[in-house]
Amino acid sequence: MKTITFSHLSLYQTQICKGIAILFIVIHNFLSKLGSPPWHNEFTFDGARLPEALAVIQGDGGEFFRVFMTFLGHYGVQVFIFLSAYGLVRSLENQPKTWSGFIYKRIKQLMLPMILVMIFYLLTRMGAHDYFDIIKRLLFISNFYPNEALLVIGPWWFLSLIVQFYCLFMPMRMMQKRFGNKSLAILSVIAIIFSMQLYPWLLAHDIYLGAIIFGHLPEFALGMYVASLDKIKIPLWLICAAFVGLILGNIYYYFWFIAPLCAAIVIMFTCGILFKYMPSKHPAAKILNYIGVLSLYIFLLNGILREFFIVLLAAGGYSILTSLIYTAVVTIVCIVLAYGFYLLEAIINTKPRETQ
Repeated sequence: MKTITFSHLSLYQTQICKGIAILFIVIHNFLSKLGSPPWHNEFTFDGARLPEALAVIQGDGGEFFRVFMTFLGHYGVQVFIFLSAYGLVRSLENQPKTWSGFIYKRIKQLMLPMILVMIFYLLTRMGAHDYFDIIKRLLFISNFYPNEALLVIGPWWFLSLIVQFYCLFMPMRMMQKRFGNKSLAILSVIAIIFSMQLYPWLLAHDIYLGAIIFGHLPEFALGMYVASLDKIKIPLWLICAAFVGLILGNIYYYFWFIAPLCAAIVIMFTCGILFKYMPSKHPAAKILNYIGVLSLYIFLLNGILREFFIVLLAAGGYSILTSLIYTAVVTIVCIVLAYGFYLLEAIINTKPRETQ
């Protein structure tokens, strides 16, 4: 059986992966809000969306980038879920932690950036606010409320998700150590089956499966599994199956439930190939590494900034060229502002925030 072998990711390589992923997310978040077809299958499924996307490209090839990033850019989220689990296993190995101490440390690392950016949001959105909605986001519980995951600052639904995964990490790690990696596989299968059964009920109550832990537990388990290996070996058949599963997951209902896991496998394989051939000192690698370091602030800011630029784009009239220009501008502005907030955090904190 042919396999492809990779070394474990260094912190530098992890940041490059985050840099690539956050660029996908920022571009997706902007282009998907322009109001033009197609829609994507991130939170809900419709098998007609992929044919619609292909029809748009067939009608105008210049729309390829917008359609591609609108339809597939959200899979950058899978990279962060995978890397969160992977990084936790690798960085906390042989470092005993209490569950409460672990959770406190992780939330503490998120709270200052969240509060700083929330202050920025409130200052740029003068007027009435539903402060209870804001509190729910700061308490990381908004994704459990009907029709609320994307309110206030849309992309912040992910923060509730990742903190809930932090709460699950130590029990899952204890299970992994005691019963082996097969236990993670069994848990993932149970989560997928449960998601299939739960999705219609969630949809009827305006709760997104893609915004809660059941929808992403397999990718988190995959990150824990890969981190526990001595050497990363990926069978060629698995890569091919994941690629096919990703395509089928945007066409057929039942395959949709495994599409995020397939995306995580395909993207991390692609990054592994990239690291084999791209020198670590390549200018692109350095830029992506630095964007990865700033990824938390870029993520926190992009949902705020995109609204301003969408209004500007709408006022000037949509065209393929202007959409590309505005996409580049909003991305650059996010990075520049993120750097500013990163420096502000460094001034407030005498001890730099950890990046894992």
